[in-house]
Amino acid sequence: MSILKPRPIIPLLIKPIVPAWVLIAAIAAQYAITAVTTSSGPECTMKVQQVHVSRYSQRLLQLSEAKFKVSTLCNSPQKETSIDAYFEEVSPDGTKIIVSMIQNIVATPNLETPNYVLIKNITVPCNGAGQAKYSGRAVGRVNLEDGRVEKVSGNSKDFNPVDCRISAK
Repeated sequence: MSILKPRPIIPLLIKPIVPAWVLIAAIAAQYAITAVTTSSGPECTMKVQQVHVSRYSQRLLQLSEAKFKVSTLCNSPQKETSIDAYFEEVSPDGTKIIVSMIQNIVATPNLETPNYVLIKNITVPCNGAGQAKYSGRAVGRVNLEDGRVEKVSGNSKDFNPVDCRISAK
């Protein structure tokens, strides 16, 4: 007559080697580390368009102007964006010089896009004939609706050749 031994419900191979409380503590620690290292604060970026000659000013106003646009985009609603804008020229030998600066340009977002501000028509007059290479640069801050302030800056990717000469001021 054979004697049958009852089989264990959980096979020995899958029984936990580590106590359950250690596993739970490890998961909680991982969650805490992830929560601390993940940025929960506001993030804002600035894009600066290439400098170009304003066709609108040429056609309708009979003016020759160089211009560029600046936009800011945040992951939180903006109250306003305030910037200083610079037109920078590069000479044939590679020397860069700021030829014009416009300070304290302030813009607010549209109601439909509270996280986005577009600053148009940053312009300077062309004072002479000939071609030069210009880049736009802007630095400033974004005031968010919740009271926080984010610093932003950006510049055109390249120096763009423009049929315009801007006198340094």
